[in-house]
Amino acid sequence: MVTGFTDDQRFRRRIHISRSRITILPQRVGSITDIGDSAFKYCTRLEEIYLPDSVVSIGESAFERCTGLYRIYIPISVTEIGANAFKDCNELTINCRASSRPAGWDSEWNPSGCYVNWNS
Repeated sequence: MVTGFTDDQRFRRRIHISRSRITILPQRVGSITDIGDSAFKYCTRLEEIYLPDSVVSIGESAFERCTGLYRIYIPISVTEIGANAFKDCNELTINCRASSRPAGWDSEWNPSGCYVNWNS
């Protein structure tokens, strides 16, 4: 078990690592609402991430240059994603519960053109 923090140190996350899966878990159910700006930037060992339904926003450059990241699951609760959130994540498949890009997602949220699987 590894504990990480966002850049502003306000939101504690527990990260459970087992084989190639990484799950971000709230310390209390529903306690994580935001993934902060640059929260996991340059975390090259991240591979697969499941975000809990309590998450509503992903900050700018949150997963930028996570070069080992190959899959992320974004719940329908995420209404905002900042610019460059997945920049230089060239092997990434993004699985979104939403059927299309919500209006609150920055137009440059996926500048590397990662494959997006909508409605998944």
